[in-house]
Amino acid sequence: MATSEAIEISSNGYLARLNTLGARHEKLTFNGRNLIEERRPDPRGFYCGDILAPWPNRIEDGIYEFAGQKYSVEVNEVARRNALHGLVTNEIWQISNRTTDAVTFSLDAPANEGYPFHLQYLLEYRVDGDGLSIKLTAHNRGDGPAPFGASIHPYLIADESTGVNQWEITLPADHFMSVDGERLLPVGIESVAATDFDFQNGRTIKDTFIDHAFKVSDGPVARVVTVKAPSGNGVAMEFDSSSKWVQIHTADRDGDPTGRLSLAVEPMSCPPNSFNSGLDLVLLEPGTDYSISWRIKAI
Repeated sequence: MATSEAIEISSNGYLARLNTLGARHEKLTFNGRNLIEERRPDPRGFYCGDILAPWPNRIEDGIYEFAGQKYSVEVNEVARRNALHGLVTNEIWQISNRTTDAVTFSLDAPANEGYPFHLQYLLEYRVDGDGLSIKLTAHNRGDGPAPFGASIHPYLIADESTGVNQWEITLPADHFMSVDGERLLPVGIESVAATDFDFQNGRTIKDTFIDHAFKVSDGPVARVVTVKAPSGNGVAMEFDSSSKWVQIHTADRDGDPTGRLSLAVEPMSCPPNSFNSGLDLVLLEPGTDYSISWRIKAI
């Protein structure tokens, strides 16, 4: 069995540690300041820095239908009976190219019983004066269309001297997806107006619990989420038009000492359970590519 390898790239004060296991981003610093929660050898992992594909977030009961056929994938969020965050997080990716400031990973993901679609992935990381850029490209090597969605799962840190309750988040989203309290599955889409979820002009999180998908506003909005501490330090997550939703999670962790010390910001191509709802689901045609990009930078 192949073993994982950690890789560091650096430039202009930024240093990123990546890993061939899941092609995840395990650490990101700027002039020594942590911008994301570091992935530690904790068996829970909390998906810190993971790449989420071919679906982000949840599939109810791990069951979905596509083109008239019903499929079943592993329920790995056992307590909530959901299939969570795709199929690539535990795969060893290959290093296709590597320099001091960039690395490209690749993964051939053959069809399987639960997801009978053959995909090839390329994942490009680069650090420069504007932070860590991440670009994921999926290529359909099969002979039929494939349902697809993607995201990333960093936990952002505005300033380690404070926590989520003190941070201000600015998020270009005018609607959010309400969820049931037990399984965090979609119930409906609601306006953020007059709610604690209106972060369009910046708002301190305080003790608000968030584990919800937010719909990126239509029109000429800045496609960036910013998280700032009272000190003025912060971090920004930029994303391209392929991310139509952003999952925000306050990392409460049921009272764990690491809870609410970082904020998950996950720009997604589609919302939770889109393999069943079809909402913003990507249909990747045979022989075609789909790309989605993100950037994490210091404020």
